[in-house]
Amino acid sequence: MAIYFPMPNGLPSYNLNRISILYIEKIAHLRVAMKMMMRELGVTNILRTSNLTEALGIVINKKPDIIISDWAPKFDAMIFVNVVR
Repeated sequence: MAIYFPMPNGLPSYNLNRISILYIEKIAHLRVAMKMMMRELGVTNILRTSNLTEALGIVINKKPDIIISDWAPKFDAMIFVNVVR
């Protein structure tokens, strides 16, 4: 089911059910909360992990449209970003 959100000032609406998002977060309850928020926005293809090695495998095999990553200490997301680039 497609969910369209009207935009202010006559801007076009967006259908987010065709995009895939990879969400990388160490804290489990934050992964769950973000998944719920993305679902509310109409995103149906949400890939989640707490592990950068697993995230790299997901990027290679699933090719998500958007990657959202944790930026916590001892979670070297910058190296991950450089490898993905």
